Parts: sequence; structure tokens; C-alpha cells
Amino acid sequence: MKVSENIKKILSDKGFTQAMLAEALGKDNATISRILNETQELRLSEIENIAKALGVSVIDLFTYPKQYVDKQTLPNADKVMVTFEVSPEKRDELLNMVIKDK
Repeated sequence: MKVSENIKKILSDKGFTQAMLAEALGKDNATISRILNETQELRLSEIENIAKALGVSVIDLFTYPKQYVDKQTLPNADKVMVTFEVSPEKRDELLNMVIKDK
């Protein structure tokens, strides 16, 4: 699926309008229309700004509605990796929460 189609779907699913996206990006409706109709190419920085305005990650614009890690395949996965960024003082607290015995 094309990025422009995914942007349209995300807009619809979130109840956003093209005008709302234009306002969030500081662009006019005509520019958003050209993006959605694929008559204007997108730069990476524009893709990043659109993702931020829509409250999704950049990868979501390419894979929507599927998420980067497909939830349907997780039960069959051998391992799942998650990355957290925490301050040094919170690191031990987080590790204890993750690995504590049940």
C-alpha cells in the first residue's frame, strides 16, 4: 500500500480532516491534497512531520494498519525485544519489574 493511502486511512480512522492535517503542518489544503493525490513527492522530513502530526511512528505510514511488529505473529515468536530509555537511577527499578519472580 502507498504512503498516501495510509495517510488517508489514518486520517479517517482518527477522525481527522485534510484541513486539520494542513493546519498541524502549517501548510495549505492544496499542498495536502497534492500529497494525498501523489502529485507532490514527499521528503523524509515531511514524512516525519506528518507522522508526528498524526500521532504515529514513521514506520506506521508505510505499514498501516499493521504495526511494525505484527501482533498476529507474536504468539509464534521465539523472543520479543523492547528498548527503554531511562535514567540511570530508574534502570535498576525497571529491571527488577521486568525480571522479578512470580
